[in-house]
Amino acid sequence: MSLNAKSQFTTVPGVYEVTGDKMIISDQIASRIQQLEAMLAMTFGESGESFRNMNDDLQDSFLWSCSSAITEIRQLWDLLTETKDGDAPSPDPA
Repeated sequence: MSLNAKSQFTTVPGVYEVTGDKMIISDQIASRIQQLEAMLAMTFGESGESFRNMNDDLQDSFLWSCSSAITEIRQLWDLLTETKDGDAPSPDPA
């Protein structure tokens, strides 16, 4: 089954069209979650010192990209779960 939706996770909605089958979209979700985890790991603990030393504009841009990743993940997850057969995967990539 092919799934299709216009993007909502970009600055201008609809720039990208999301198409693919459930497995491809599930793989994209897992990849984006892993990328976001790596990005957020740089914001706390010892690694967080570098983040907190960045200027405010860079911190804002970094956190905006994290927010955009969450919006993309949510949109892809919603696309998977709106199908009728109910076999959507768990959002946990591990």
